[in-house]
Amino acid sequence: MPTYERQNFAQAEPNTPIHVGQTGNVYRRCNLTNCRVPDDAAIETCQISQAIRWTETVEIDLDGVTVTVEQPMSAWVGRGVKGEVSGASVEAGAAELGVA
Repeated sequence: MPTYERQNFAQAEPNTPIHVGQTGNVYRRCNLTNCRVPDDAAIETCQISQAIRWTETVEIDLDGVTVTVEQPMSAWVGRGVKGEVSGASVEAGAAELGVA
C-alpha cells in the first residue's frame, strides 16, 4: 500500500489518471490538481480540484512600442479526483470560456 506525503502530482489536463493499476494508495497533503486517482485511494487533506488551463496573448502598447505577452490563465471546473468531475463538465466549462 503506497503512501504519498506532500507530493505534487498536478497535471496539465483535467482527470489525468495517475498510479494506474496500483491499489491501496494513501495521499496525504498532496497536490492532486487535475488528477484521477485509483478508486480505492485514501485522500487525506489534499488539493483535489480540476481546472482548465490555457494561454492568452495580450498586446500592450508601451510608448508606441507594441509588446506581446503570453498570459497563463486557469479556471476551476470542479472538486474531486475520483471521477466526480465528468469530462462533459470539463468540456462545458471550456466551451463557456471559449477555450474549447
